[in-house]
Amino acid sequence: MVLVTHDLSVAAEAADRVAVMYAGKIVEIGMTEEIFHDPKHPYTWGLMQALPVFARGKAALCVIPGMPPTLVDPPAGDAFAGRNVHALAVDYEEQPPMYRVSDTHSAATWLLDERAPKVVPPVILPPYTGKVFCGTKETGGKTGGRARTKSLEWEEGGESSQEVLLDVRHITHQFPLTKKKMIKAVDDVSFQIKRGEIFGLVGESGSGKSTIARCIMNIYRPAGGIFYKGIDTCDPKLFRRHRKLFQTTRQIIFQDSSSSLNQRMKVCDIITEPLRIWQIMPPRGSLRAEAEFQMHYVGLDPSYLDRYPTELSGGQRQRVAIARALTMEPELLVADEPVASLDVSIQAQIVNLFRHLQREHGFSFLFIAHDLGMIEFLCDRVGVLYQGRLVEVGRTREVFANPQHPYTKTLLSAMPSPFKGCV
Repeated sequence: MVLVTHDLSVAAEAADRVAVMYAGKIVEIGMTEEIFHDPKHPYTWGLMQALPVFARGKAALCVIPGMPPTLVDPPAGDAFAGRNVHALAVDYEEQPPMYRVSDTHSAATWLLDERAPKVVPPVILPPYTGKVFCGTKETGGKTGGRARTKSLEWEEGGESSQEVLLDVRHITHQFPLTKKKMIKAVDDVSFQIKRGEIFGLVGESGSGKSTIARCIMNIYRPAGGIFYKGIDTCDPKLFRRHRKLFQTTRQIIFQDSSSSLNQRMKVCDIITEPLRIWQIMPPRGSLRAEAEFQMHYVGLDPSYLDRYPTELSGGQRQRVAIARALTMEPELLVADEPVASLDVSIQAQIVNLFRHLQREHGFSFLFIAHDLGMIEFLCDRVGVLYQGRLVEVGRTREVFANPQHPYTKTLLSAMPSPFKGCV
């Protein structure tokens, strides 16, 4: 079986051997233990260092500098040279051969040449051992059993005085299966997002995360219970009265970038379309300049502006969708698994961008993801969904350190890690 994935943790737990690719070529291949505990290629080092496990207590994730090259006009020499802080002069002139490290491990880097200077690789093992929760094992406090865990709701310090930007009150949404039978996708869900806060939403596929996101953005119409800046967005009259406010200060990044981008429009037009619709003057002077700025923000070369979505990879399309959402500089950004299709290094760039927008511009986020490590690093608070019901809500640090609901414990115990078994 061949497993193709961006998720290093899944690869570490599921694969016997791992091949690392960059710019269309395999740059390192070996047994899983060799790749994750003794990597030799600088790109593999960068991928490993970009994992959230290395960023606890830090303001930002570690990123690989620069952007991936365009394969239409590939650079001379090693394609990774321009982003490699350990690059040698020969890297810009010749492609490195595949050096044999062991019978099962090879890497294409000039650093393995006997004439190359010795470079000490970055520390790969995590600086601490994370706590692992198994099943319904007792971890301190009551597990909560069948009851839902009580929300912690900003009880300390002056946080309670922060303005509530989004207030979700007991929303329920159903989908018809037949003329007489309905299924509840969301069942009595309540939470708040305060100004400048990143609220994470986790749960297995089908738990109702995307449905909640669409209800918040008025794509689905629940009976009521969603208030943005104190305005009931489910009231048709109030929605029509405040339509421009809702559509300019709220943006959503959809999970499926292929269906959310107009295939007949070029990337430049897609990114700047919201500005044209609402006749807003671009902050950078022109629509083209604004599009170039946003492309740089999400780690894409401006040359992609004249292409169509079908000419881009899935990860590139997702970054275009993110750029379009950021063009309006929204006060609330609903991000439905925005980095799921991106490789680890680009994920780090986007997540750092979200953190920057939160701290420097006061953006608020609803961040939906399956990656618990990313949720732990990025989010201030987190809600755990199970079968359409919110079973646990609290500060991210507290929920991860001492989960109360059995389902939360199960999620955390199933969290894959390339470092399991390490001391």
